[in-house]
Amino acid sequence: MIIFDEPTVGIDPQSRNHILDSIKQLRDEGATIIYTTHYMEEVQQICDRVIIMDGGAVLLNGSLDDILEYYSNSNYQVRVDKQVSPAVLDEIRELTNVESLKQKDEFEIIFSMCGESMTINSVLEVLIKFNLNITSITMVKRNLEDVFLLLTGKNLRD
Repeated sequence: MIIFDEPTVGIDPQSRNHILDSIKQLRDEGATIIYTTHYMEEVQQICDRVIIMDGGAVLLNGSLDDILEYYSNSNYQVRVDKQVSPAVLDEIRELTNVESLKQKDEFEIIFSMCGESMTINSVLEVLIKFNLNITSITMVKRNLEDVFLLLTGKNLRD
């Protein structure tokens, strides 16, 4: 068993990649790795089982595949031709099937849906109501960082 406690904090990109490759090689050779980090992309590269903790409490414990499957709702990125106003954001937040909403920039929002009616039609209707023309829609699968933020309701902390 090998325990790593945030081994890549403050490391340059080349050294970080070397460390991660070495840990993956140890894992592939059969070593049990306990890996603590705030960098969820590293967890997705290295781990097959995950425990998410916040404030000392275990929020989630399971296989990486099962966790990502369970929280598989997609995020949608929608870009429009005019600035998204606070009124638009407020109306979208009031929709019962919108799980999360953030504004990426003045012309783009990112949201995820929940519940039985997970269609994005209700969000698109709000955008159209405010005379915003949709220039692109992209569906982005959730990653472990998205799950962490969903569970903790907070930004990642170092």
